[in-house]
Amino acid sequence: MVPAAVLACVALALMPGMSLGWQLVLLAVGVVSVGMPHGAMDHRVAELFLKPRIGERWKAVFAIGYVGLMLIVLAGWWVLPGWTLVAFLAYSAVHFGLGDDHGLPWWQSVWRGGLPIVLPLAFHPAEAGALLGQVSGLSVDLMPARGWLIGLAIVCLVLSIGLAGVSSRVGRMTCVELTLLVVMNWVAPPLLAFGFYFVLIHSVRHMIDLADWLSPGRPAAGFGMIVRQCWPLTLITLALMGAGVLWLSHVGLNQPIEASWVKVLFVTLSALTVPHMLTTAAGNAISPASPTAEPASRQVAC
Repeated sequence: MVPAAVLACVALALMPGMSLGWQLVLLAVGVVSVGMPHGAMDHRVAELFLKPRIGERWKAVFAIGYVGLMLIVLAGWWVLPGWTLVAFLAYSAVHFGLGDDHGLPWWQSVWRGGLPIVLPLAFHPAEAGALLGQVSGLSVDLMPARGWLIGLAIVCLVLSIGLAGVSSRVGRMTCVELTLLVVMNWVAPPLLAFGFYFVLIHSVRHMIDLADWLSPGRPAAGFGMIVRQCWPLTLITLALMGAGVLWLSHVGLNQPIEASWVKVLFVTLSALTVPHMLTTAAGNAISPASPTAEPASRQVAC
């Protein structure tokens, strides 16, 4: 993961001024290949804590609850886009932090999870504000708040390093990861900087944890199970996103295709994140054993 992140930093530093269209192409490759599949296995986690409690009805309960939460978020974007945008950034920071720092309470891990949210806003406020405006349909001007955003980013970085420590191997790897995150946000536009974190750090970490959970000690077999089981929900999500882009571009707002993809991508991620983070939190709360092996319990994923 670290070598890939280093190569990504170098490549983006050598390719300045990339158009929004090409940024979306790169981001789409990562989201489709890793980002979406990492959440398309939530039903396996939900089965672990729902089936023993309610029996075979767990599938219907899970589907109704999952889709219901997504619809609530989508309604929020329709009715209260400003507040929904703020909520999306906030709960994403909590989810990212809990995924990066296993075992820490959310009020401590949220500092680390806030870094990939705050850094793009602090380093590139004009471009990030334009992206947030495309997502929410509002006018977002971050320039007056740049000083506060830089200060918040420094606080998040210092607290994240302090909580991780540097005396252990995990702590040192955390410092390397955070350094790469800062460098990426410095050299790359905000859309790619977010994609760098979401795909190469958050989603890859989740996939590794999930593969280990599905098949302890046999990562190749675990990844094989993920590939075989994640594609139906991934394809359904992509189809719905494509329909959303076509509607925004040709029927609804009649806006440029790039702006439509930005809006649909982040609105979809925001809607998926709420049930995904609740599912993984519930799975980790009961410390489930691997569904394929006995006996050790393990974290499901981030």
